[in-house]
Amino acid sequence: MAARKFKKIDNRIFCFSLETPFPLGLVNVYFIADSRPTLIDTGPNEESVADALQQSLMTVGYHFADIKRILISHPHIDHFGLAARIKIESGAEVAAMAGAQPFLRNITKEWDANDQYFKHFLSYCGVPGQKISTLLAAGRDYVNYGCQVELDRPLNDGDRIEFDDFTLRVLHTPGHTMHDACFESPEHRLLFVGDTLRPRIAPSILLARPSSPETSRPRIAYMHMKSLKRLMNTTATLALPGHGEPFENPREAAEKTLRYHHRRCDDLFALLNGRARTPYELALDLSPELPDFELFLWISEVIGYLELLEEQGKVTQEYRDGQIYFFNISHQTK
Repeated sequence: MAARKFKKIDNRIFCFSLETPFPLGLVNVYFIADSRPTLIDTGPNEESVADALQQSLMTVGYHFADIKRILISHPHIDHFGLAARIKIESGAEVAAMAGAQPFLRNITKEWDANDQYFKHFLSYCGVPGQKISTLLAAGRDYVNYGCQVELDRPLNDGDRIEFDDFTLRVLHTPGHTMHDACFESPEHRLLFVGDTLRPRIAPSILLARPSSPETSRPRIAYMHMKSLKRLMNTTATLALPGHGEPFENPREAAEKTLRYHHRRCDDLFALLNGRARTPYELALDLSPELPDFELFLWISEVIGYLELLEEQGKVTQEYRDGQIYFFNISHQTK
């Protein structure tokens, strides 16, 4: 059975930290004891994780069959993989941001579409062909820990989720993915942050493909900065993250994360002093020893930072020999 940790947040809210088969280790699942017993996230679709979650629920007097509602913070497999199984056993309503529905509905199709898009996009960013195959293969096994699930309640920013004596307000906070949601309880001054905020490290900013051939690729780093600024105005005093321990003062955490990203932008800008570079070259200069799966995450962030610098008028780009090069506008050396 997967290892698990148990934490009581208050008389009705519990945090179950479950071991996953992924390098990130533990994932947090939150349970709210209510007339409509609710899970926030579920963990991945893996038998030992399912057993650990079932045992965790039993410690507070519940079973999968009792769950009436599942809220998904964002469409990553470590957060929603068990949703379909629990829904089958309980008939629970499944809710997530409306834009997450295509991925939740057909994981394999969406993953294939992502691979096809990023195969070309990573080449455009200067990544060698064999390395692209390795990077994409490194994440492919994750598909096996998901299970497609249909949304019963697509959520939008500002929606309210009612409990017996409090309300969760839905905050759309894109940045880690396009479809992140935070759930804020003004009454309890709690903020369920998913992977939008982490207690000690900045969440990854992950590239997203265009929603259609007619649209441009979302500038998700810019969206993440806006989300962090929004969370700097929360009235919550305790944040409940998707990984790691609950932490106080989410406003301060959002501000620190914002400052971290600004520092990384400055680090990247310093590397563009004198010659044009591809995003892949810059990623290796900043973090040369990363394993393949983490390298994809870091390339995503580098591209996000470059786009932020471009919006600030500090860098520009040009297409040359099938690749994109960025350079410091004040040093337009080719």
